[in-house]
Amino acid sequence: MPQGEQTPERSIILPDLTKMKKRKKKKKASPSQSKVSTSSSVHVVSPQNPILPEPSSPMETHTEANAPAQRVSARSVEITSITEELEKTEIIPIAIEPLPILIGPKPIAQREKEEKTEDFNEKTDANTDPYPEMNDVTDQNEYDVTEKTDRMKLQVVQENPIVMVEEYTKELDVCEDPAREENRKEPNRMRIHQKELQHLLVFGFSFFLLGLIPYTTPALADYRPWEKGDPIPILSLLSPSQTVVEDEQGNLAVQIEEVVEPVEEIQAPIVVEETPPKISAIIDPPENRSPAVAQEISIPSGSMDHYFQRLYQIENGEDDIARALIWGDSTIAADGIVKNIRARMQERFGDGGPGFIPINLNSIWTMRKEILRKSSGWSTNNIVYGGASSKRYGLAGMVSSSSSKATTRLGGVKVDGVRQPLHRYQIFYQQQPKGGSFLADIRSDSITIDTQSEEISDGHIDLFSDEGVPEVNLSSNGDGVVTIYGVALETNGPGVTWETFGVAGASVSSMKNQGQEHLYSQISARDPALVVYWTGGNETGYPSLKSKTGKAYKRIYRKAILKLKHESIEASCLLIGPLDQGVRENGVIKSKKALRKLIQFQKEVAEEVGCAYWDAQAAMGGENSFSAWMKSKPKLAASDLSHLTRRGRSLIGETLSDMILYSYEKWKIQNPEGISNLSPGAIQESE
Repeated sequence: MPQGEQTPERSIILPDLTKMKKRKKKKKASPSQSKVSTSSSVHVVSPQNPILPEPSSPMETHTEANAPAQRVSARSVEITSITEELEKTEIIPIAIEPLPILIGPKPIAQREKEEKTEDFNEKTDANTDPYPEMNDVTDQNEYDVTEKTDRMKLQVVQENPIVMVEEYTKELDVCEDPAREENRKEPNRMRIHQKELQHLLVFGFSFFLLGLIPYTTPALADYRPWEKGDPIPILSLLSPSQTVVEDEQGNLAVQIEEVVEPVEEIQAPIVVEETPPKISAIIDPPENRSPAVAQEISIPSGSMDHYFQRLYQIENGEDDIARALIWGDSTIAADGIVKNIRARMQERFGDGGPGFIPINLNSIWTMRKEILRKSSGWSTNNIVYGGASSKRYGLAGMVSSSSSKATTRLGGVKVDGVRQPLHRYQIFYQQQPKGGSFLADIRSDSITIDTQSEEISDGHIDLFSDEGVPEVNLSSNGDGVVTIYGVALETNGPGVTWETFGVAGASVSSMKNQGQEHLYSQISARDPALVVYWTGGNETGYPSLKSKTGKAYKRIYRKAILKLKHESIEASCLLIGPLDQGVRENGVIKSKKALRKLIQFQKEVAEEVGCAYWDAQAAMGGENSFSAWMKSKPKLAASDLSHLTRRGRSLIGETLSDMILYSYEKWKIQNPEGISNLSPGAIQESE
């Protein structure tokens, strides 16, 4: 192969001896062997350096005119012979990967060999120089550098060229191969990740130990993240059961196993005689049910007349049922507090039945455990999350629809183990284009109701039973969309109802989802004697509460009330403020700062629209009372600093019942013959 021809593999080419100015013999050998062994340069051909260097030698600068003719002739013959030998020399291919051009210092092994070779050459140069007479002509420094470099390279290659190149290649790979560098770093990364995992485990274990510290002493009881009766963190979310129950905190929680709640009384209820009590000029207020306080209801003149008159007529046999409709948030969503009021009022005035209940619901939103409700095939939406096709959510803020087969069974509470007989079933539904039909069956009577209409509107129908039946069955026929709001279940009286319409997460803003005329028609059909609105717990974060006047909040609150109380609805109005809620400040539980302004603004609106107002925070003992309810034995407030336990809710329900009955007795003193020709008066929206 001709010298200098490029090959696809890296090669080592023995240099042309014409570059040399003098030679050195290591041992006696043939002229060709001697000339090959003293080659003076090595050139590496690679893809990055494919061109061979141009021959260069100090000999070219030497003037041969001064040399003897015989010596010049002998030298020319000798050079010609060496050149012919070199042309026969094969290029030694090295089967390795192409070498990158080395940038930077030479590998250590090569430098050490170069230094050793240079030292050896320096010691032997003086005795082995075949052409000492040429030193005077040629530049000595240039000659020494060129000769030593060429001799060192040739010697290293002749000793073991393949090993040398492999060693050289390994060092280059280590220096410049990114893949190998990454492989070397991989164990370091593994060690780093192991340390990070160890730190995470140590942190988690330390956090767990910190959580156990409050259980070591009663002094730190307020800082315990979990108490007996509270839902178990994390695990309660993974429960396979979907039964939702009312827990100790007042929240709606997934039931892990069936638990029978014992019926406990905080205090013996006030015993009321069957006959109306003797009316005296002075009535002592109820005693406190500690830690609750007997907080009176603020009643503007005439604001409770309609409800008290209906109660008066029931007591005197002049009326059948006085209905109270109560809207609210999670405070009453599980029927807490209200069930205590219902029991007390029905004990005094008679059981008017369960009242209105939606045909289907998600028990995470609301529930009433004592009534019968079994449904399937319905799709249900509520005012908190929306989703209905129009602003029509019915009395309870929930609407159910189905375009296929769907069924519902509804019934009242059990009395002595038997479902109470009910005499009136009032069904509320929606009429709409492409509406379907459904069947309503109360055993003694059944009817098919067609909901087809040219435009969307509301309808209701009453089914009566003289002897009373325990339940009603509803079933859609699958011939169109059927939308039902709910059914009101009543006895034939006399008596009262307290009907709960609480939805977890509700606030004054939720009322924006209810159409005003729609809600008017639903409320009017129930003919209530009292409407109650209990909210505020989910509104403490409203930016409008930071205002001094609260104009924005009061406008929203007023609009919500006006959807419940209107001149077309002859009913008294009672507004109830939020219960106390706590926050921790430097380890001390204090009331949320926004509550003070929120309650103040609600009171101002109640006075404007002519509604009575009950301060539930004051009934708990006022500001910063939540801590006392938490520390009470048994515990009355939950660890979430927002809700009461079952016992706490019962205590508030009994206290509010005391105050309603106390206010009624005071009213009777002022109106011993009752009031005729009641006119609740129009409530107008004001800015």
